[in-house]
Amino acid sequence: MNGEVSPTLSVIIPVRDQLCFLTRLLDSLQNTVPRDVSVEILVIDDGSRERAEELCERYGARYFRNEESIGPAASRNVGAAHARGVILLFFDADVECPEGLIEKVLEEMTAHPDIHAISFLSVPYSAQDGFMKNFGAVLEYFWFHQYFREGEEVAVVQGVTTRNFAVRRDVFEAVGGFDTRFKTNAIEDYDLGKRLAAQYKLVLMREPNVYHNFPDSFLRVMRNYFVRAALWVPYYLQYRPRLDPVQVSADEARLRVVVCSVPVVVCCGALPGLWGWTAWGLALFLILLYGIGIRKFLRTAWHLGHSLRFVVFCAVIHFLSAFPIVAGGCWGLLWYFWDKPIRTM
Repeated sequence: MNGEVSPTLSVIIPVRDQLCFLTRLLDSLQNTVPRDVSVEILVIDDGSRERAEELCERYGARYFRNEESIGPAASRNVGAAHARGVILLFFDADVECPEGLIEKVLEEMTAHPDIHAISFLSVPYSAQDGFMKNFGAVLEYFWFHQYFREGEEVAVVQGVTTRNFAVRRDVFEAVGGFDTRFKTNAIEDYDLGKRLAAQYKLVLMREPNVYHNFPDSFLRVMRNYFVRAALWVPYYLQYRPRLDPVQVSADEARLRVVVCSVPVVVCCGALPGLWGWTAWGLALFLILLYGIGIRKFLRTAWHLGHSLRFVVFCAVIHFLSAFPIVAGGCWGLLWYFWDKPIRTM
């Protein structure tokens, strides 16, 4: 894939201890890159315990290694600095490139010069995956597909999904790339998307869908929710970006607060007499309110999974996820107000 001709498109993949996933991604790229298009692949090894140099050589990918981990944001910038293509296509190591994606990127960006960045939906449900992985896939699909009007294949959005997105090189450089202050893969994509959207047109494509290995561990999912909320709250307080209509919205925030209020109200049910009965009534009302709030999500889970067990599983995980989200938000709030006086001294 690397010839003497300057590549039209550069695929940039940061990786850290995900070599089994990286093999699948490189294999999918080998099978889907058009033969008539000049494409280069750059793998940035962010201090993995096992070196990926031999693997990259086998697939004809350019290999760069950070001897110490610098985080996914900085690693992507390293890849962009070494890339030669006029279009940068970023993939996380735990995805697989579908047939037709590269052609779609080149087709859309050639036909529409006003489109500056393109992201793609993930595969919404995979029968080969367990409930936990599919929970993440269905929830993301439920959020993102709401951007599309009926019959539309392209939606204008105010962000990018860094596990898969293409951007014009000059645009990426104009906004300064990823903010390297973000050391984890939690808020760096949100920040870049907002900075891009302030000046350029970003779109989300309905198809082709990119397969993503969503986390299959309950604890990892809960940890991710906590970290993202803890980072997002101070980011929002500092920059006040426009809220998204679905994923990062006031409605989602209120729904999570409703969930966290339920245990408090239930504990008040131990109070004697009318106070206790009132608390139980309020708890039932909050649960009903929550059920109404997630009914569309559960309908999507049923439509994709066709399993009542999966729908119940999604309801339980969604309910439980509210606690690390609210806890992370509170932690981020405390950190923001504790750190703010120090930053302004």
